Amino acid sequence: MATITALRAIPQRTEATEPSAPGTPPRLPRIGSIVRRRWPVLVLLPLLALVIAGVNYALTPRTFTARGQMTVTDQSPRPEDAQYAAYYQNLSSEAATDDLIRIVPGSVFAADVSARLATQGVPLTPEQVQRSLDTSRVFRVLTIDARADDHGRAVMICRAAIDTLVARSPDYFPNRPVRVLPTDVPTKATSRSLPAQVIAAGTVLAAILAAVVIALLLELLDTRLHDRRDAAELLGVPLMGTIPRRSGKAT
Repeated sequence: MATITALRAIPQRTEATEPSAPGTPPRLPRIGSIVRRRWPVLVLLPLLALVIAGVNYALTPRTFTARGQMTVTDQSPRPEDAQYAAYYQNLSSEAATDDLIRIVPGSVFAADVSARLATQGVPLTPEQVQRSLDTSRVFRVLTIDARADDHGRAVMICRAAIDTLVARSPDYFPNRPVRVLPTDVPTKATSRSLPAQVIAAGTVLAAILAAVVIALLLELLDTRLHDRRDAAELLGVPLMGTIPRRSGKAT
């Protein structure tokens, strides 16, 4: 009678509780079950990636960049017609700025900057100076960037390059008077470590995504019954009871 009563207590299966038909895609397991059973993968893999990214970021050499700007003006005599004087001056000044774009990366200018730095107690070879300098222009505004692995050295290289242009401009333009006027002399350098930060963040995010994918695959490929919820979902019937796990030796 107890058996019959127990069987009558089991409700009839409905369409919602029927097991999945063959060929039906398996349902994704519960998030709580994945976290509880696959926590080593979800925790250790991102943690390992975080350690690797941190070590790589710490070992990546930092580069400091100091930036200075100056205006270039060609002071050659202009036509008497005032209507076109300013126009021709702007054109010739932009042409002089283009010339400086080619002069600054050259070996002659690097040797001049190296000699100026030597007087300030900074022993850099012309080749080192040449590798650290970069130039660009917008109209007749010349921009010089100096890169170094030290904050103070980057500032000193940039300032020496500006001073050299101001002092030696007659030598660089022997056939026309060109005036170089500094408008922004650097007092500090900035550290451009954004690529290393992006790589570190991308490594950690990729590890988190990989850990989630691996945990899902392990859960979907695992056919074992881990708890009573798995049994109820597999059979499609309510759970009537469980046999507790016995601890110790049987008496």
